[in-house]
Amino acid sequence: MGEGQGASGRRTRALPPELLADVLDHLAEALVITERSPAGDRRVVRVNAAFVRLFGHDADVVVGADPWTLVGAETDPQALARLEAALAGDGVATTPVTLRHADGGVVRVLAHSFVSAGLEVTLLRDPHRSPVDAVGHHDEAWAQAIVSGLSDVVIVTDDEGVVTWASPSLTARLGYGVAEVVGTPCFDYLDPDQLDLAAMEWVETIAVGSRFSPVAFRVRHVDGTWRVMQISAAPLLDHPAVRGMVLTLTDLTDRAEAEERIAASERWAKTLIEGGIGMVAIIGHDGMISYASSSSVAVLGREPDELVGTVQFDLVHPEDRDGLADAFAGAIAGGPSGPHEFRVRHASGEYRVVSAMFTDLLDSPVIGGVVVNAHDVTGRHRAELLLTEQAEVLEAVARGAPLEITLQRVALMIEHLIEGAQVAVGTTDAGGRMRTRAAPLLPRAIVDLLDAVPADAPLVRRLSAAADTAATLLDLDDPVDLLGATDDVAAARRLFADAGLGQVRILVLHAPGTGEVLGALSAFVPDHLRLGPIETEVLARAANLASIAVERARFESTLEYQASFDRLTGLPNRAVLHTRIAEGLARSGRLGAGVAVVFIDLDRFKVINDSIGHARGDELLQLVAERLAGTLRPGDTLGRFGGDEFMVVCNRIADEEAARRAATRFSAVLSEPFSLGDGTVHVTASMGIAVSDDPDELPEALIRNADVALFRAKDSGRNQLQVFSEALDRSKVEQLAMEQALRAALDADEFELHFQPVVDLRDGAMVHAEALVRWHRPGHGLVMPGDFIPLAEETGLIVPLGWWVLADACARAASWPDLPGGRPMQIAVNLSARQLAAPDLVPTVRRVLADTGIAPERLCFEITESDLVRDVAAAVEAVTRLKDLGVLIAIDDFGTGYSSLDYLRQFTMADYLKIDRSFVDGVEKEGSQEAAIVTAAIGMAKSLGLQVVAEGVETLFQMEALRDLDCDLAQGFLFSRPVPVDDAIELMCTPR
Repeated sequence: MGEGQGASGRRTRALPPELLADVLDHLAEALVITERSPAGDRRVVRVNAAFVRLFGHDADVVVGADPWTLVGAETDPQALARLEAALAGDGVATTPVTLRHADGGVVRVLAHSFVSAGLEVTLLRDPHRSPVDAVGHHDEAWAQAIVSGLSDVVIVTDDEGVVTWASPSLTARLGYGVAEVVGTPCFDYLDPDQLDLAAMEWVETIAVGSRFSPVAFRVRHVDGTWRVMQISAAPLLDHPAVRGMVLTLTDLTDRAEAEERIAASERWAKTLIEGGIGMVAIIGHDGMISYASSSSVAVLGREPDELVGTVQFDLVHPEDRDGLADAFAGAIAGGPSGPHEFRVRHASGEYRVVSAMFTDLLDSPVIGGVVVNAHDVTGRHRAELLLTEQAEVLEAVARGAPLEITLQRVALMIEHLIEGAQVAVGTTDAGGRMRTRAAPLLPRAIVDLLDAVPADAPLVRRLSAAADTAATLLDLDDPVDLLGATDDVAAARRLFADAGLGQVRILVLHAPGTGEVLGALSAFVPDHLRLGPIETEVLARAANLASIAVERARFESTLEYQASFDRLTGLPNRAVLHTRIAEGLARSGRLGAGVAVVFIDLDRFKVINDSIGHARGDELLQLVAERLAGTLRPGDTLGRFGGDEFMVVCNRIADEEAARRAATRFSAVLSEPFSLGDGTVHVTASMGIAVSDDPDELPEALIRNADVALFRAKDSGRNQLQVFSEALDRSKVEQLAMEQALRAALDADEFELHFQPVVDLRDGAMVHAEALVRWHRPGHGLVMPGDFIPLAEETGLIVPLGWWVLADACARAASWPDLPGGRPMQIAVNLSARQLAAPDLVPTVRRVLADTGIAPERLCFEITESDLVRDVAAAVEAVTRLKDLGVLIAIDDFGTGYSSLDYLRQFTMADYLKIDRSFVDGVEKEGSQEAAIVTAAIGMAKSLGLQVVAEGVETLFQMEALRDLDCDLAQGFLFSRPVPVDDAIELMCTPR
């Protein structure tokens, strides 16, 4: 080869043709050119001398043959498929293949296949030989033709960047002739704004000795415009014919992403220039560090000169040295170069996790060592571990693991992620003191010291006043700052010093959502340890996890408590009572004593609650619970069964009499007045008692028996004690049977209305009739209201029954004749408390009036005084709405509801006041209390404009006395018993 002269006049060496193979991506040893016939067969058309030397085949034998017959059976089929795709024009393929040698052996080579200038080209290189040491010195024109067919531009420069050779495609892409650029610096054609980036890439490529990844540059066209070219460079510093760089330029100008790649490259360059891309070190043949980049300060906290001359593994964590040595040796032997992760000791004393790549350049005369490119990945490594361990802690919380085990995992997580840390997690108790719940590595003596911290210590005061989860770093030189006064400050200081702990970071545990202080997480660390952002994040995450765990445990404890104890009184609930009864019955056989259940129901509590208000009512229930609890024997259990009902389970009860004495004791303590606010309240209670010494008795049966006894006690006049007996049980069974029959009675049309007249005391004329229901119960005859109405009210059946009475009474009254004198007959219907409170009260009454056609002024609703005063405001509203319909209202059983004149004044919209029969009986006796009460009632009614009706009039003397007291109307057996409808019509038509 000769020499040439470039445009600059500088004489340069012409490249030998064997280097053209190196230009083609450095795959230059053997060359095979193939072509496909019209029939689809592929045949070899030419091979070079390197092929003949490498494989021993004569060119004449190979040319014309099927190239795949040269491939050995050991070749991976996928590799062949990639080569086939490349030769078909689908890109470029580089893959190892095995070819047969002429002597029968096999040669493993690296094949690089592509299509150039219409030819199928495959370059083959022995991976164990230099890419240029066996290339022949002939066929220059043919090799030049291959290069000329490339669309990319290939430029070869010397080690100073001066162009020594360029491919013919340079002219097509940039407009320059080859001779024009040879001898000129390649940097002259770059955008000046990118020269820093180009220089950095150039220096690093020469220093490391391996090609740099493609980077987009702006390159000047001969016409002065800028073309965006992707440039990659491969150093051939040791090649005797080049001693420079091979540059490949790919035109990106027409690609949509060119500008973005330029911007990305510039941003990357700026990042590299300003901060570096990691630490670079070179380790020589002797295992010593011969070079370290300035970024070693950022990665290891050490200056480069501190590292140069040290043994390569001195700073590596002892547990990681063997694995790293194996990886290092593997990289030298041609194995994977990385990345490999290991721990290295930072100047601060902590271990940092780095990820390193190894490049074997031991044979390079320039480098002469293994290049290590290391990045600090401590943050990522800890973040991954943190996420993993965080997930494990949350899973433990979700599984309901014990709090101590969960907090132990949180503490171990910190100790794992922060080298040298020792952690204690504590929670505050009801008294405000801190109690350690987890401390895996902390010495027992320090844990005991922490648990002895008084409630007024600085630590506890800071926690109680903490508004957020702010970390607090405290020096442990003076433990008093943390723990408060201790018996021996010097001893406490020695404890921390002996453990190598000089500082503590404390994070407050807050309840998520409420901010309530739950405790604290304390991380004790050595003096030399630097707690940076990563460690701070670890501690913050851990504190959050601990807060979640503590709050979840408290929530579960609350649920468990609520499932077993009454929220208002704190007493065991019915579930716990059931368990206590079962336990007592199980012991009864062994102890020879029984179990008594005392069912306690406060008399008239609803009236009291409505009178004093629900808040005071709750307070009264709490006071009742306290008093009853004070009378219990050891082993007895008091619980709240619900509402105003309590239950006492008495163990080791000898007989019914002993149970009765216990109940009497309970009754006695309740008889004393209760102080509420500025006043007092008197309470009585009805009690049902059931006793059993049968271990096979079911708790449900004993509770049911006590309930039956309680029902009878309340039915007997309240403030009574009743012991269960078989007779009571039969009575209860009968009541249940009646309830079932009552539910079916409406559908079976078993009810009938009777009517009782109300007369005018002035002339004895009938004014209206009250509808009273009777029950024709099959097998029992006619059942009177007193026998089934209370049960209907208790069960709620009174509502549908009441609506039936209203509809039937109005339907019958609509067809009644007028009274003598032409007055229309009025019909009175009782309205229960449940009906009065029903939301469909007014719509139902309106519908009945419309359906029956009865005039509203002929319908009178009788409402008992006790039902009206139960909730005066609601009653006034309901009565007012009824009056708006035009119906009449009577206040029934006046005198039994203990209402005052003030209550009565709120119902001035009423039309009638009915005096209860209990006051009429005895009214004829002059000076009697009954006469005085009736006189006062009549006076009040008259003052409010109400007509007065006296109930239960049975004698002429009572009638005369009432007439003398100016009573308006009367009702009773003296005038007529309740009679069926036909008899009632006859009474209406009979002049009196």
